[in-house]
Amino acid sequence: MNRAARDPRVALQRRFDAIAVEHLRNEVERLSTSLDETTNRLYWAESAAESWRDDFEHLVDVTGVAVGMTVDGHFGALRDQHNVHGGVPAGMP
Repeated sequence: MNRAARDPRVALQRRFDAIAVEHLRNEVERLSTSLDETTNRLYWAESAAESWRDDFEHLVDVTGVAVGMTVDGHFGALRDQHNVHGGVPAGMP
């Protein structure tokens, strides 16, 4: 038996290493699950946003009236209806 195998510090370091590896495995599993859930929410949000955009474009096409949303979430007809189909009023980036 060599000296390193009898050294209690080596045994203690191996135990710490095993604990650290187990902790990292658990953290990887947690982060993987979180990433999957976040990815699913992102796909849902993108789908919802595309649906809202399509509904807006259809509303403008059918009525000829541009509709906007206030910062409070209320809908209303826009007064300046120039450049409506671009989704951005004229002069805005």
